[in-house]
Amino acid sequence: MTPHRRRTFVSLGLATLLSACATAPPLPPAAPATLPAQWSSPLPHAGDAAALQDWWSRLGDPLLPQLIAEADAGSPTLAVSAARIAQARAAAHSARAACQATLRPSGRAASSLLLRPLGSKRRP
Repeated sequence: MTPHRRRTFVSLGLATLLSACATAPPLPPAAPATLPAQWSSPLPHAGDAAALQDWWSRLGDPLLPQLIAEADAGSPTLAVSAARIAQARAAAHSARAACQATLRPSGRAASSLLLRPLGSKRRP
């Protein structure tokens, strides 16, 4: 490394270290926010739940109600989703159980997962 490059790297390193010591001036204290005693806003459906049921029809898009109906028809309910989760857990449990060793009444231990080289003959 040439002396010129070394001097450049040392200068850059010192400048970096010294810049870490610089701080910004403190910020002035924030003014307290004034809040109303109670906030209220008119409901978009004026309190009518039936009007909220199909709010998208007011947008005037002919395709949107059809897409929402298809999504609603294809969306599983909470009970169906819970049943699918239970089914997946049961399948995972039985897959793990298939790999476990078993004890036969004759006193021999066996495994349902047999690992042997390809082409080797099975022993009785």
